[in-house]
Amino acid sequence: MNPETEPREIELDGPTAPLRILWEDGHESEYDLEVLRRICPCAVCSAQGGRSGVPQDPAPLPPGATEIKSIHETGHYALHITWRDGHDTGYYSFSHLRLHCPCRECRPRMDV
Repeated sequence: MNPETEPREIELDGPTAPLRILWEDGHESEYDLEVLRRICPCAVCSAQGGRSGVPQDPAPLPPGATEIKSIHETGHYALHITWRDGHDTGYYSFSHLRLHCPCRECRPRMDV
């Protein structure tokens, strides 16, 4: 297992609160829910604008699109998120989440 992509703690304090992940290597990521929704790796979302999981469309999201209805771990590799607007086909792998960590330290690698 890679400590960079292995979560130690996953925390969501409410349906509109940021998702926080503390990784086994000690790094902490905090994901704004609008950004998290826009990096949805599912086939429908990635087909809307190019590379999988890279936000392309700045259009407003539908109501409820940035509110989490449910979240659970799938296997030992991903989070499955159901959004309040009913979208539920995105499985956010831990490697995808770590790759898209929005912190200042990680942001430069997202621009590549």
